[in-house]
Amino acid sequence: MPGKNDCKKVGKEKVQVRILSNYLSDLREKFEAETGLKISLSQFAKMRPLNVKLACFLSRNSCLCTRHQNFALKLKALKQNNCVTSTSPDNFVHAFPDAEKVDAVLAKLPQGGMVKYEEWKRVEVEGKKKMKIVTSEVETSAFCAKFKEEVPQFRQHVVRANEQYSQLKTLKENLDQYNVAIQMDFAKHYKIKNNEEIQSAYWNCDMVTLHPIVVYFKNENGELQHESTCIVSDEMGHNSATVFAILKRVVPEVKEKHPDVKFIHYWTDSPSSQYRNKTIFSILSDHESLFGMPASWNYFEAGHGKGPCDGVGGTAKRMADEAVNRQATTIQDAKEFYTWAANQERSSIKYMFVSKYECKESQTYLTEKYGSVKAIPGTMSFHAVVGRSGEVKTRSTSCYCEKCFHSHGFHTDTSLCKWDTHKLENRKTGPVQASVPVAGIGDYVAAVYDSSWYVGEVEDVDDGEYSVRFMQQTGQKFKWPQRKDDLWIDPADVLCVVPKPLPTAKSERMFTFSEATLQHIEECFALKVANK
Repeated sequence: MPGKNDCKKVGKEKVQVRILSNYLSDLREKFEAETGLKISLSQFAKMRPLNVKLACFLSRNSCLCTRHQNFALKLKALKQNNCVTSTSPDNFVHAFPDAEKVDAVLAKLPQGGMVKYEEWKRVEVEGKKKMKIVTSEVETSAFCAKFKEEVPQFRQHVVRANEQYSQLKTLKENLDQYNVAIQMDFAKHYKIKNNEEIQSAYWNCDMVTLHPIVVYFKNENGELQHESTCIVSDEMGHNSATVFAILKRVVPEVKEKHPDVKFIHYWTDSPSSQYRNKTIFSILSDHESLFGMPASWNYFEAGHGKGPCDGVGGTAKRMADEAVNRQATTIQDAKEFYTWAANQERSSIKYMFVSKYECKESQTYLTEKYGSVKAIPGTMSFHAVVGRSGEVKTRSTSCYCEKCFHSHGFHTDTSLCKWDTHKLENRKTGPVQASVPVAGIGDYVAAVYDSSWYVGEVEDVDDGEYSVRFMQQTGQKFKWPQRKDDLWIDPADVLCVVPKPLPTAKSERMFTFSEATLQHIEECFALKVANK
């Protein structure tokens, strides 16, 4: 689990908590099938490590995806009507593999009656969008139609999720001295805190970007090894420019430690703003000229990207908090976090610092070189991308079979497995709009709401939307309202990113923006209204 408090004391050490992504009964069956050994469920449960906890599909904090949770809630409704005996989505997919068997289950529902079920939805509460469980009651025919429509999509979702984990396992088993696998992810921001801080510091605390990375490789004896790295940055934007700046620091480090490496296999989750977009595809197509070796990029199925990076990020944040609490150090910004972390000799995590300036440089470079590259149709359906000069090869799922993969990379041209080729067109320089989000966590933005513009701070980014804490305007000055005014907004409603406001006095109760900033907001707002 990624949280800094998600740890368990095992012996004298604190170990990051891990969550089982399946039921113990299912895991026991898989264990018996793979090993040929027989073991009782109770004995199998006793062997579970202390830091490995059970997950419930219906728990919001279970680290499972929305699709699984919502499907489990519908199965719960079916179970209440005595149609099924289990609410496990994966068990249902395996037990009812075709439409006829699904129809037989739904036929048990009372015809002409009503079906009540729950579903996770983002709903508007007092003008703010929040994730809540919504209870619906519909006619049996409507529920059946909705359920039958979702089953094929969910079945493919489960297949892709399992296939990606299976292919990663295959890759690790077949790694050699010429290949490394790099798994990485953005962790939740580390929030700066001090033992004794004033009120204004508490409400306006800085944050630090953490980007954990785990590199898998084989040693001289052919044993699978890994190295953990955590990138520390003062850049709050989680976008392709930040990812590129990180790669420019990490890849040379990998080449230095593993000089025989000829190919890199990246594994990440699937956010389009960070890893799965035309900019990353363009970087991948030029990876050999940029970094001296080709690469592939593999994506976990949406909602199933949990892995060792979450433990690395959680460990880094927990250790920092413990150091601050025992007054062993003072951390007030990203640079101080890195200075403290880099001196932790007992830590197995290596820390590297990537500055905001490096990220801005990367943004300029990417915009000039790839700004007008056309997006590839079906981008969000790709889970495997292999870069070549000026083009990429893609698949709906990763494939590391002998026909596709060898010691020096992929031979997709001769493989019988289906790989689609896409040429990256229109590489022109010039002033273009960046293909990255307009704002990151901690940035201040001007946004449109209810036919007016407001200024606020981005507190969170989720599923392509921004959670913004808005300020209250009084004349030419701004202040934080007594009652927190936060709202989930669509990126299309963001007018522009603005500089951080300046306090008008030491009390920091009132803030102001420059006249140029306010004029720029007005111009963006006028353009927005004119284009409606």
